[in-house]
Amino acid sequence: MSSPRSKLAATVAARLAAELATLPECRRLVVAFSGGVDSRVLLDCLVREGPFPPLAILACHVDHGLNPDSAQWAVWCASRAAAHGVAFHAERLPPRAEDGESAEAWARRLRYGVLERISETGDLLLTAHQREDQAETLLLAALRGGGPRGLSGIAPARPLGRGRLVRPLLDVPRADIEAYAEQCGLDWLEDPSNGEAHFDRNFLRHRILPLLRTRWPAADVTLARVAELQREAADELEAIADRELARLVVAPGELDLAALRTHAPPLRRLLLRRFVAAAGRPLPSHEHLAQIERCLVDSGPEAAGPVVWGGVALRRYRDRLHLGAPQAVPAADACWRWTGERLFELPHGTLTTREMCGAGLALRTIAGADVELRLRRGGERCRPAGRAHSQTLKHVLQERGVPPWRRAGLPLVYADGTLVAVADLFVCEGHVARDAEPGLALTWSPRD
Repeated sequence: MSSPRSKLAATVAARLAAELATLPECRRLVVAFSGGVDSRVLLDCLVREGPFPPLAILACHVDHGLNPDSAQWAVWCASRAAAHGVAFHAERLPPRAEDGESAEAWARRLRYGVLERISETGDLLLTAHQREDQAETLLLAALRGGGPRGLSGIAPARPLGRGRLVRPLLDVPRADIEAYAEQCGLDWLEDPSNGEAHFDRNFLRHRILPLLRTRWPAADVTLARVAELQREAADELEAIADRELARLVVAPGELDLAALRTHAPPLRRLLLRRFVAAAGRPLPSHEHLAQIERCLVDSGPEAAGPVVWGGVALRRYRDRLHLGAPQAVPAADACWRWTGERLFELPHGTLTTREMCGAGLALRTIAGADVELRLRRGGERCRPAGRAHSQTLKHVLQERGVPPWRRAGLPLVYADGTLVAVADLFVCEGHVARDAEPGLALTWSPRD
């Protein structure tokens, strides 16, 4: 009969072998090493039960700074990594901002951010999530009203940074992990916050799941199967949505609203979530999706907006949805002196220039002139190069389809008090470089 040690080692070895078969460029295993029993056993298993040559092993510890003893925990983890002869990397997270995000969500987001940042091409990034973690995650998602993706729980593997995140213990019960630790004489850290039932996950771990197991002993196995089924369904639904989304996206960050309206609300909501996810932005909640439907999709021409969540803003203009960020534009009377720097930082964006010949803003216009960058104050008139007559800037921007929220932040270039260029949209008549004349190509990059 196999021992807990050999059984668990075989599980980890098989899981890693399957992943390594698809990653011939892999040269390193990076282990998220908190020092708890799960990560302690995972690291020990890799070192003691290997080898996995020629792979290097790096133990990565993240100090959340939420416990007064956390600095000592980092020292302890460093000593255990040294005893195993593996490299060690530690980072302490910055103080948590009071922005409404829970401590658990904040710690998780930044912890994965560290793994993503230190990843190298082909790395296997390993976390020690086990079967009970999966059961807790699924129940939390269900109690928070999650859909198929939320109910799919913890993914066995997924891309992260330049590597691949893998959970080789995800099908292993905690009892087997503790048995391995006992058989090998391992010590580990105990975070006292893990016993505090006011945290949702701890409440499920210590109160609810033990009760469920008294009635359904195989509850953890069953919940893991539920997560797997939901993951299969979510993968298929998202593949269907992504194929349709390719038809609806008309430009980066822009979605065809008329085409979106042709779909039933459930698919519409999924398409919106995939649209946001593809841009790498935080997903909208159920409440925000309802607000998007009400204010941007179903409303009349005078739509309310934007809909804002987690540093994301979704707006509507000319039957398109535009994905960006909430804008903080300086006051309209703001003014900056510009001497033609190739990269000029404004509070709300960056103006860059590139020298060219026979096009762009003529250097003769700004040479020796008092050049300023201003914002729209209302009433400006201009004559874009090639036009016979001047027009209000408002009319020109409407004609060019510049969304209203972008207009206020456009840097207007003035030379000795005369408007000569509007961001990277156009140069005014008489100020364009001609023939072999030197000029500047302007590029405006707003921070959204």
